[in-house]
Amino acid sequence: MDLEKSVNDLLIKEARFEEWEKQTDSKIKKVEDLVEDINKLTQSISEVVNEVKIMRENVNDLNERVRTIELQPAKQYNNIVEKVIIGGLSAVFGYFINFKG
Repeated sequence: MDLEKSVNDLLIKEARFEEWEKQTDSKIKKVEDLVEDINKLTQSISEVVNEVKIMRENVNDLNERVRTIELQPAKQYNNIVEKVIIGGLSAVFGYFINFKG
């Protein structure tokens, strides 16, 4: 009778162990799936970071181009003012040279 009870106890323990093993396998599968999802997310974040770097470089290039375009009217204005001043000074010097002569 003790042998029979021991065998029954072992069978019960074996059944519980098998159930625990199934639950553990299920949990391991869920963890593996989560790790796979995390790896995919990490790769996606890496791609986004690379794209942001490229966009930042493009924005910096556009900023430089816009600055150049914005400065063109100022350069043209400065050239016009310089030419007007040179023309005015030339006229004044020409007048004085002709006046003295």
